[in-house]
Amino acid sequence: MIELRPYLLASLVLLAPLAAVPEAARAETLQLQGFSIDVPAGWRAVPSAEVGKFNAKTVKRTGKSQNFEYAFQPLGAKRWFDLPYILIRRHTGGRWTQADIDKTDADFAAAGQKYTDRYKKLISQFSSKKGSYDQDLQIVWKVFEIHSPQTGPVNGLSATKLTSNGYIQIVAYDRRSQFPGNAPMYTAMIESVKLSPSLRYNSNDRSAGGPPPAAGNTNSSFGLEQLLALLVMAVLGTLLVRNFKAPNKSGD
Repeated sequence: MIELRPYLLASLVLLAPLAAVPEAARAETLQLQGFSIDVPAGWRAVPSAEVGKFNAKTVKRTGKSQNFEYAFQPLGAKRWFDLPYILIRRHTGGRWTQADIDKTDADFAAAGQKYTDRYKKLISQFSSKKGSYDQDLQIVWKVFEIHSPQTGPVNGLSATKLTSNGYIQIVAYDRRSQFPGNAPMYTAMIESVKLSPSLRYNSNDRSAGGPPPAAGNTNSSFGLEQLLALLVMAVLGTLLVRNFKAPNKSGD
């Protein structure tokens, strides 16, 4: 059963103390579809066309559908989706219940083994820390690590922000050597998310399903294995960064 905590994973605290993030690091608040998020100074949004290419290239490589909508990375990166970067997707397949939250750790472990076996030439090892659920922020936290012969060890911080009809998934990917120093920034960015009133999660509602999916959204399942698969596929996408062009100096 996943632990209930009003703060981030103890394992993440061990990696990097959650020191206060300077106000300058939360320089810009973006209003996205159904929610807002604070983007640290020195980071920029990846153009939607490049996010689409990322999804398409990962599908071509793995055969798995991708539907990430937003991505962010530091200014000055040599290529789009060069580590570190952050991916965000919305899912409207149905609200999570407490039973779904409690299954997170077991489902991550099982699915991690499944995809390590399936993509053994690309992923040599997958591991994850024990998750936690922040009842106040209604976020399920997971810290994981994926080893790849092509990229080396990649750490990730996954945050599943529960909504009235599904979740918003925010995942920060970084090289293992950089992850401890950047973890407080990722945490602050994730905790800054504010949902529109219609999307706010009601923990007292015991039903599953929630409102119907948004128009145009083809998601029909909100299972944890699908969420884990997307994490793995996104890391596999880092193997494709050589195919992305470098950002130009104007920011386009």
